[in-house]
Amino acid sequence: MSSGVIEMENQSKNSNENLHDSSIQKMPAFDCSCGCRILIVPDLFAMNNAIKDHIKEHKQLTGKVVTEQFLADAIIVTLAKDATIDQT
Repeated sequence: MSSGVIEMENQSKNSNENLHDSSIQKMPAFDCSCGCRILIVPDLFAMNNAIKDHIKEHKQLTGKVVTEQFLADAIIVTLAKDATIDQT
């Protein structure tokens, strides 16, 4: 089962979830090609768990293997892009 850091984009939403989603949209996140969003949090232990959980989930959803290194690099690129946008 995936951690609370990973959220599926295509989940049905009620009004409470919509309020939660608006705050999630302000947090940096990596949008994977499989449709999952990995929220980027400052807790390295939680991020490591989210990456490991997503590897399993990604394979279940797509049948393709994604590596920890690929996800870590993609998250770093996402953070760099967000930092660049924030500075402009």
